[in-house]
Amino acid sequence: MNTEEKIIKETISLIDHQGYQSLSLRKLTNSLGLTTGAFYKHFSSKEVLFQRTAQQLSQDFVDSLTFNSKTSPESQLLQIADKLCTEFKNHPQRMDFLFFNPEIKHVYTEKDNHQFQLLNKVNELIKKLSSTDNQDTLFIQIWSFIQGYVYLINNSITQYDDILVKHTLHQLLGGK
Repeated sequence: MNTEEKIIKETISLIDHQGYQSLSLRKLTNSLGLTTGAFYKHFSSKEVLFQRTAQQLSQDFVDSLTFNSKTSPESQLLQIADKLCTEFKNHPQRMDFLFFNPEIKHVYTEKDNHQFQLLNKVNELIKKLSSTDNQDTLFIQIWSFIQGYVYLINNSITQYDDILVKHTLHQLLGGK
């Protein structure tokens, strides 16, 4: 494992234990036995570290999914929603970072960003489920539902209900 990978791995560990809001470069470099200068050899800023960490978490999430080649896109979206809810329960700080850290906004504003694999997977499935002129709207509806629902679960406002998720997704897809 190279130094950049070690820094990202330690960042994820600190986020899991303390949240990203209180993560300082001093805490991170001390926990790794690095100097701040050594950190800056690998990342130009904390913001870049957060972007790369979110990309890694996104990739790890997608890599953890197992889809049968015959599984419908709708079923795959349901599997993603189920896995997200499970991950929010098991790793609330990590998932909060993945969805809501301030540096994640670049993922939504850069059309050519292919580094956020979870977003790419959801977009890929939506393309299979809708006409070209409806894809952007459907993506916003589904992504907003997923983010909002996991936020409610994460804050103990509700508990995961697979029937509700399935019904909502079915409605968003126009009853297809």
